[in-house]
Amino acid sequence: MKKLLKNVLAVLCLLSISVYSRSRLDIRNSFSSQNVKDLYLKRSDTTVKDLQRERNGERNVINRSSINSNVKNLSNTRVKPPVIPLDWAKAPNSYIFDPSQNSEGLLVPVKKAYVMWEKDKYIGGASIPGGAITADVLWEDTAGLIKTGAGYSLEVLDAGLNGKIKVPINKSKKGNAVITFRINGEIYWSWHIWVTDDPTNGLTYKSFSNIRRELNDGTIESVPDSDWKWMDRNLGAIGNSMTSNEWSRSGGLLYQWGRKDPIPPLVTKVDDFYEASGSVGRVRHRGAKNLTNAIKIDDLTKYVLLSNAEVGNNLKLSIKNPLSLIYINKDDNSGPAYYNGNTNLPINWFGKSTGLVDSQLTELNLWSDNSQGKIAANYNSDDSAKPYRNKSSYDPCPNGWRIPSVLVANLGSATYADDIRVDFSPFGVRTNMGKDLFETNKYHIIKPTDVGVPSFMTGFRVYSNYGFDLSNVGGIIWAYFPAQVN
Repeated sequence: MKKLLKNVLAVLCLLSISVYSRSRLDIRNSFSSQNVKDLYLKRSDTTVKDLQRERNGERNVINRSSINSNVKNLSNTRVKPPVIPLDWAKAPNSYIFDPSQNSEGLLVPVKKAYVMWEKDKYIGGASIPGGAITADVLWEDTAGLIKTGAGYSLEVLDAGLNGKIKVPINKSKKGNAVITFRINGEIYWSWHIWVTDDPTNGLTYKSFSNIRRELNDGTIESVPDSDWKWMDRNLGAIGNSMTSNEWSRSGGLLYQWGRKDPIPPLVTKVDDFYEASGSVGRVRHRGAKNLTNAIKIDDLTKYVLLSNAEVGNNLKLSIKNPLSLIYINKDDNSGPAYYNGNTNLPINWFGKSTGLVDSQLTELNLWSDNSQGKIAANYNSDDSAKPYRNKSSYDPCPNGWRIPSVLVANLGSATYADDIRVDFSPFGVRTNMGKDLFETNKYHIIKPTDVGVPSFMTGFRVYSNYGFDLSNVGGIIWAYFPAQVN
């Protein structure tokens, strides 16, 4: 978003490749009774797994009775011990809905909210209170995308941990929405609903050859090529083309690092402004010409004083305010707070942790980095590359997908010197050169021809404000994707 959002990024999801978190449980339960539930897709996530069958390639052994007690005929369900019980903390924070399918919408289980508020490392310890349960569309970026009642309300089926939000979708439209689960009007969780054609047929490029994953029993193994895939677009993009009719909105949504909820850019790649509307009201970009009966997204921003900026409290703040950017101010509220007073190092939105010094805050690991945020003395050898592990509870990617990770971490510096080798980034090219030397040689500057360009960089094609064609970089098919507005 132009001159509006600080420290936000677009997200490109990677197939979940750790054994526990990569399951694709897009459950399509057949209900024996003829009622409204027949028209909806029941969704769950990462639940029951048999480790040996996983290694043998027979994935997603599901105990359906533990997911939905309304399914009356389970005779054809294959369940074999040993199994790992459902971990609802790993349930997704977003759902894909392809409007070409037969179902009319989604049933989104709310159990994750209860589990997170009770057991999560950072926000757990207090159960969700009793009270009036409601759900609504907080915002949608295409008017009428979700079929709602008065005040953008949605129906909640069943009660408590068994509750499910019924999300009827207008299948003639594409776009994004965030739905909320409330108790007595207060938000306790939210989910991103992404209505688009199938985004799962992406490419299989690997920058580093020996990417590994950790299994449930602690075993570490190489990830087979068959288990490695990218989405074909950024999270929230409604298409994957730079030239289609919808190309100007093909960049996707924006995220503050570590947060599960998206922020809509509210401006397209051709500088057309659009609004998000829902129970939050009508929200527009500050540059929009018409703000009648609308608010600027800036007005939703939450500023937290440094002395109050603690990770648990700020995570709760983010959950209860999904559309609000969060920034940390000095205690006198005179402006942004910085690490060690260095204006190059603004305090992250999540603040500080009583158990970690500032240099260890990466260990909060909100998006499940391979390194777990821990710095190794030697981080540039082949053997130092860390394995993928379970998907984070705050990961914004849909079921079966996850945020990609750099394979190691380093301490960095106040001047952002970074010598991690380029191929340790999932978006890197195939060279073990450090990032600092790579940029010193100006290899990151894309030239109009390949004259004088190293072999691992030949073939880059950049189309300003449209996107990137990386379909033949160094003779390798890497990627082809639209650009994001920034």
